[in-house]
Amino acid sequence: ADPEHRDAGSLLTLSVALSRRSDFDGGELLLWREAADGSGADVGGGLSALGEELAPGDGVLFPSEKRHNVTPVTRGGRRAFIVELWAGPANEHNRHR
Repeated sequence: ADPEHRDAGSLLTLSVALSRRSDFDGGELLLWREAADGSGADVGGGLSALGEELAPGDGVLFPSEKRHNVTPVTRGGRRAFIVELWAGPANEHNRHR
């Protein structure tokens, strides 16, 4: 797991669990807390683990710049639906031609 991972460029990231928690071991979504002064120093252990709480269909929406990662899956398979929400110029392509 890369503790420095961020979804650069997007504004928000949505991670929705698709697998039942009993289908795999490991694979916890970790969101890192950072020092209030912006130094990046860990506060209170530095990690918030959310993986145990996510049932299929449950999601977590967080700022894309927040450091996050997933622990290695040690048994079974973990599936998730990930959406990154971006701000940018309007789509200029007519997809309905």
